Amino acid sequence: MKLKLLVCFINRRSLLDKILARLIDLGVGGATVIDSTGIGRSKVEDIILFEGFKDVLRSSERDHYTVLCVIKSVKANMIAQSLTELYDNFEQSGIGFFFTVDVNKAWGIKFPDF
Repeated sequence: MKLKLLVCFINRRSLLDKILARLIDLGVGGATVIDSTGIGRSKVEDIILFEGFKDVLRSSERDHYTVLCVIKSVKANMIAQSLTELYDNFEQSGIGFFFTVDVNKAWGIKFPDF
């Protein structure tokens, strides 16, 4: 069975909830969600001179997530089309992005037959 790793970078909590619900609806049995911070944000925090501005930055931009899940290759295009709709066809900048990469081997993963 050919597999892919789906990697989603999400910059809004409301979008995370929608993506996870959609993945479940599409038959994805599991995913890992990681709170994440990009290099751009890390560098900005190093440059800011006043502690008060760091607090503003932290409070306004803390909804960054990375979702990882292994999917069947045959479902990759269907899942990508569905997620593209949730990302509003990428018309808004800064909303996030996703991609897939081939998985050569995976152990311990079982997929339901559907």
